[in-house]
Amino acid sequence: WKVVESFEFHKFEKLNKIPPTAEDICFCGHVEYYADQYDRVNTKKPVPLKLIEDREFYFETTLRDPVIENLTVDENVGGKVFATDAILATIMCASRSRLSWDIVCTRVGDMLFLDKREDSDFDFFTVNETSWEPPTDKDIDSINSRSKLSLEATTINQNFTQQILSGKKKEFDEPNPFFDEEEEDSVPASVGYRYRKFNLGKTPIVCRTELHGVMVRKGVEQYHTSFALNEWNSKLAGTTAWRGSLDRQSAAALANELKNNAFKIGKWTAASLLSGADQMKIGFVSRRNLNDPYKHEILGTKSYSPTKFAQQINLSRRNMWGVLEKVIEVLLKQDAGKYLLLKEPSKPCVRLYSLPEGTFSDDESSDEEESSGED
Repeated sequence: WKVVESFEFHKFEKLNKIPPTAEDICFCGHVEYYADQYDRVNTKKPVPLKLIEDREFYFETTLRDPVIENLTVDENVGGKVFATDAILATIMCASRSRLSWDIVCTRVGDMLFLDKREDSDFDFFTVNETSWEPPTDKDIDSINSRSKLSLEATTINQNFTQQILSGKKKEFDEPNPFFDEEEEDSVPASVGYRYRKFNLGKTPIVCRTELHGVMVRKGVEQYHTSFALNEWNSKLAGTTAWRGSLDRQSAAALANELKNNAFKIGKWTAASLLSGADQMKIGFVSRRNLNDPYKHEILGTKSYSPTKFAQQINLSRRNMWGVLEKVIEVLLKQDAGKYLLLKEPSKPCVRLYSLPEGTFSDDESSDEEESSGED
């Protein structure tokens, strides 16, 4: 691997770009209407978190998205860069990250595809990544190890996003592009895919974004995204237990989460802004018992405007787009081929590597993929 460029985080913080306007290309899948009773949940009347087993979630890569495949040849769209909201949000909030992550960048002709590695943990949520003493994997079998907490947080998030819905559907014009109707005993989760184009200067970016639900406020339908913060062990995390404080001091609880999970919450906010969601629903979910990572309760649900929430967490939209513009600018100068954008472990920088032909190909051995993931 050859280093092409190194992006230092302290330089990222100085970048600015006026946010481009978004143009909707198409809507796929469906969303369900929000169940308003979850606005009234509190620590005195918690709601058990259900295990949603009959809904399918899809985390398809950019290059395996049939809609994006069609949009690459649509002259009316004229896309040059193709990605998902999760990938763009990761780049936009890169300077908040502490753990390593990577994005595969493929140059084909005059196009650029930003993607994740197959079977990577890119879609798993981290827990307390930016705290003073983040969880580790020294005791890999512990329920509070970094990897176990990540799996727990990701599962909680999926269950929460579906439980807070009423079941009443709003179907979009196009069907879910990843659902196979021949599959029995499964239905797609309530996720609407909103494909949008952003003209970043002279560079048209086509992005698959997600919406998780819809609600009616004053007779007007509003789309929302939804996410769940999870309390695992307040003593180990060095925070105040939610059951005794959340109802009266929700702002303080959120402030602690922002300190301990700055990267994760930043990405959620950036993704919500990219999707054009009117609201962000954030749930506070806690273990029923500190030693049981499988049973949880919803202790509260808060709603925020993504734009105002970004200001509250000191996430500058201009800086987000400035960082993305800088990275894409460098990538578009490269020759055809495959590159890797890698957050260096324990270092405040991201490096761009050019990859030998065949790296991360489908015909590579799983051992090679695992070793590169550990690196």
